[in-house]
Amino acid sequence: MILAGDIGGTNARLGLFDSGQHGLRAITSRRFATRDYDSLGQIVSCFLSEWEQMGNRGEITAACFGVAGPVTAGHCQGLNMAWAVDENALQAQLPNIPIRVINDLVANAKGISGLTPADYKTIHEGQPNPQGNMAILSAGTGLGVAGMSWSGGGYQVFPSEGGHADFSPQTDEDVALLGFLRKRFGHVSWERIVSGSGLLHIYEFLRDRQPDSEPDWLRDALAAGDRSACIATHGQDGSSDLCRRTLQRFAHYYGSLAGNLALQLLTSGGIWLGGGISLRLADLLSEPAFLSAFFSKGRIRYLLEATPVHIVLNDRTGLLGAALWTTDSAHSP
Repeated sequence: MILAGDIGGTNARLGLFDSGQHGLRAITSRRFATRDYDSLGQIVSCFLSEWEQMGNRGEITAACFGVAGPVTAGHCQGLNMAWAVDENALQAQLPNIPIRVINDLVANAKGISGLTPADYKTIHEGQPNPQGNMAILSAGTGLGVAGMSWSGGGYQVFPSEGGHADFSPQTDEDVALLGFLRKRFGHVSWERIVSGSGLLHIYEFLRDRQPDSEPDWLRDALAAGDRSACIATHGQDGSSDLCRRTLQRFAHYYGSLAGNLALQLLTSGGIWLGGGISLRLADLLSEPAFLSAFFSKGRIRYLLEATPVHIVLNDRTGLLGAALWTTDSAHSP
């Protein structure tokens, strides 16, 4: 039995998988609010205690946790998390079993190999190279990136922190957005724009340029709860033109960044869009704004037009990938 985790800045998902001769089988999973706990160890204790209190038994033989942030020597301090994750601390809590801490996008990239057609939505077919490089770009609380290169009989996954690379403005409006965010943050990364908080930043930029575009009811709705979720809701249902324009601009930047990544890694095998925001805005990302920006790379446009683009619909892909990581490691020489 494998204990797997997908640990992000907002949600921490834990699951148990049975690894038998017919492959992985999900047994149970649970989602926790990351900010409600003081450590991953505390979440693990709560999860396993609940499992045992339900009368379940079973010896865990391996554990792997995908964590949002760069992982160095089994240690990760994510920028969007209040606490660090350390392999040694988890090993002390769960002795006698192998434990790995990997980047969460590495786990998500690994999980792609276990998806079925119902688990993703193709928004551009392209002309896929079955052994071409692939990449996953995930907008959620933060912005994650990982790559996949073909080697022998399968894909090798490698991490990236490309979400923290410099935002690259192309138009006068982009330059104005850069100036707006530079006053607030100094360095402006892509994560400041293509993420949950990025939605809010784009909204505030557009609102400040046209203060009368925010009605009182929308101001009250934003103050009442999750502001990014509020913008997404009212942009999708058509109740706010300002929120709709925010989503369109967000899709444009997401597409532009995805196109950059496709060129940087020559992803003839495909680009995958993951994360909670991609899932929530799947219909919006299928509209022209995303793909228009994705293709808009001048004379190299033909390479982008040949690149498939998929949206991951299964929010447990990271869990699956973490579990798959342990089974692959067990069979490595």
